[in-house]
Amino acid sequence: MREKFYQDLYEVKDISDIKIDRDEENLISGRYIYRELKFGFFEANLPNSGFNIFTNILKISFDINYSNSKRNSFIQKLREFLEREVNDIPTLRTSYKLNKESNEIYFELINDIAFNNEIKVSSRNIILPMLDLLFLARTKILLFIIEFKNNN
Repeated sequence: MREKFYQDLYEVKDISDIKIDRDEENLISGRYIYRELKFGFFEANLPNSGFNIFTNILKISFDINYSNSKRNSFIQKLREFLEREVNDIPTLRTSYKLNKESNEIYFELINDIAFNNEIKVSSRNIILPMLDLLFLARTKILLFIIEFKNNN
């Protein structure tokens, strides 16, 4: 089996739920903990292209308890905020879903990067900055929620 991209990440703990596509070993997925948060990841080898894609996924949720009118305002301002402050990071994608019954909002933050198999770069030089970008996005979202709550 080929060398796992994440193997030299000493900062990462509790690597678990590893699944390998047994047919061609071109997809590895799993979970790990970094800075007390659990991340999902997958690494896909794109056959005949010489490229791999490594993706980190962070799912977070926050309680929001707003009336319908404030909730609508919150969603509108959140949409504008994400477009202006978070989605400007080229490798980062965000999605969210509001559960009106439980007053929770769920976010999925995805950061992926393609790299060439011929480039011998330590995975820590790629993955750790990816995780830091996810932390930055998470922090920006949390600060937005706090600021919105304080102003409304």
